[in-house]
Amino acid sequence: MATRFIAFAIGMGLLAPCLAQEASQPIERLPVTDARNSAAQYAFTQGLIHTKISEKCQKHPDPIRANAIAALASWRERNQYLVTPAFFWTKYVSVTNSQGQGYVLRTLQSYDADAEQAVRTTLPGRKPDAAACTEALSGFSDGALDLRNSEHAPSLQEIREYSYKFSVPATTR
Repeated sequence: MATRFIAFAIGMGLLAPCLAQEASQPIERLPVTDARNSAAQYAFTQGLIHTKISEKCQKHPDPIRANAIAALASWRERNQYLVTPAFFWTKYVSVTNSQGQGYVLRTLQSYDADAEQAVRTTLPGRKPDAAACTEALSGFSDGALDLRNSEHAPSLQEIREYSYKFSVPATTR
């Protein structure tokens, strides 16, 4: 047993400098492009739109309330793996932006305003009628509104893969 431990320790001693060198290599920067910025905006805004529609429809009694909760959970389960890296991208872009953290705040406020406008258009009023909620929520569950089906999917996937180099948690798909 002791010989195996010694062999393991020697092996780790020999491998450690190699592992340390690999870990210390700088990560090549991914260029900031309009396509990636648009993709991040789209993903983040879609996440906000789905959340806001669900919240408005939850003001109705069951079964609409329960459907709103389930529809949002279903959409998030299928799409959060692309929404989380969109936040990473916004933060990543802020590093090269002279506004820094202010850029992140203003960008997220802009996404929220865009989402709020889209929701007002889709479901006008404080408490939309039941038919409008049912129609809006139907798109959540069938996958038609999934981010992977959007024109931004390739850029979102690039951002997702790059974010893994920084250990950004996101579900794998």
